[in-house]
Amino acid sequence: MRLTTLRLTYVALLLTVTPAHAAGRIWLGANAGIGSPIGDFADFASTGFTIGLTGDLALGSQWSIGGEIERYSYGGNDDLEKRKSAELGYPTDLQVHAIPVIGHLKFLLPAAGKAQPFIKAGVGVFTLDSDFNAGPASSSHSETDLGFVIGGGLNLKAAESVVWGGELLYNYISGDGGTGSGGSLNQFLLRAHVLFGLGK
Repeated sequence: MRLTTLRLTYVALLLTVTPAHAAGRIWLGANAGIGSPIGDFADFASTGFTIGLTGDLALGSQWSIGGEIERYSYGGNDDLEKRKSAELGYPTDLQVHAIPVIGHLKFLLPAAGKAQPFIKAGVGVFTLDSDFNAGPASSSHSETDLGFVIGGGLNLKAAESVVWGGELLYNYISGDGGTGSGGSLNQFLLRAHVLFGLGK
């Protein structure tokens, strides 16, 4: 009896999922937020910002596939810039940029009302650039690496074809982006987004 009740409750939850993600519906929008480097990456770059475009194709009330293209921008780690300035005798400025092109898969958790939690995973290509400016010692570095994102978030249905939301993601990039660490780059991404639905 208890198992039957649980099953009926689960079916009821599925039926009350926010219907904005009907199969075949396309969602397009933009996102913006911050990137917080961790590990070796934090020794090289400071917290930066992200801005980009994103989209989803709903496969049903719970699954969607999509993609995103963004630009991540960071300043250099303050301690690193001060140390390099003292060593080289010139004011030092470090800038780091990344442009990821990512394909993602999203699963919307059963929920009633306008709030829709989700989990998300994606993989893609990250183009990394770093510029080190210190007088005659200035240099630049560029590379392209594979990486992935994984995490979750929450959508809030503002209107039939408008969804606001936010997400927290862990991001791994396989290269060191010119940091000299010889390892990988790791960070957390905290982003807000708005999506507009096309079609029914």
